[in-house]
Amino acid sequence: MLHDRVFLNFNVMHNKRENYCIEQLLDKEDLKGVYFDVFEGVCAKITRAGSELASLKVDMDEFCRDMQQRIVHKFCEKSNEHVWIYCDDTPNPPIEWSIRIGEILYNLRSALDHLVWQLVLANNRTPVSRNAFPIIRCEENWQQVEGKLKGVSHRVAETIERLQPCTGGMGFPFDVRDLWMLHKLCNIDKHRKLILTVVCSRGTKRIEDSEIRSYRQSFGQPLQGWGTLGKVERNKILLRMNHEIHPTFNFGVNLGVNFEEAEQS
Repeated sequence: MLHDRVFLNFNVMHNKRENYCIEQLLDKEDLKGVYFDVFEGVCAKITRAGSELASLKVDMDEFCRDMQQRIVHKFCEKSNEHVWIYCDDTPNPPIEWSIRIGEILYNLRSALDHLVWQLVLANNRTPVSRNAFPIIRCEENWQQVEGKLKGVSHRVAETIERLQPCTGGMGFPFDVRDLWMLHKLCNIDKHRKLILTVVCSRGTKRIEDSEIRSYRQSFGQPLQGWGTLGKVERNKILLRMNHEIHPTFNFGVNLGVNFEEAEQS
């Protein structure tokens, strides 16, 4: 599902909850006389990224459903097991998706920089050209980027420091390490190349507990299988199962779309 973790962390700012992160970065004194209208641009960027992500996900799900039709179930006599094989050319997602992904990444990343600019204004200071939202992975680099927060309140600076991937983000309802992924992918798209996507196997579809119990009762042995994760390619075996399978069992392979960079790292 296209690294939903990277994007879902920002969904707390959608709809009626769009002020969540802003409220976390402003204390009661900061809020006096400050109207959330000044953060309208920040929220608009995040809302735009969210709607684009939802639209892209619909297209990706449809693409993967079509790929599902090309997975063939066979019985392998040599290994005495059932296998599910992708029997078509390696799927190549549309390059247009990469353009849309870049736009989503840009809106999310720039929204964070816009937020810092507005937080300086909310602190009754004048923003400077260096103001931006720092994202670092190594704690020793914090002093090098601290100047990006010039003009924000002390509490805001402390909160943003806690949000850094190197700190672990204790107390936040999301994984702050995903900020580094956002930062990294956005830079790749801006300065190097398009973010390419690949169709990946994500294991088997969920098998109901009742089916597992029925299998054990029928054959006197546990239901066993091995799924292959990662990029889907021509003639790749995606799933192997016991040689004895009840015909009513509904096995299948979950397909999704990942960033190619994530698959290579």
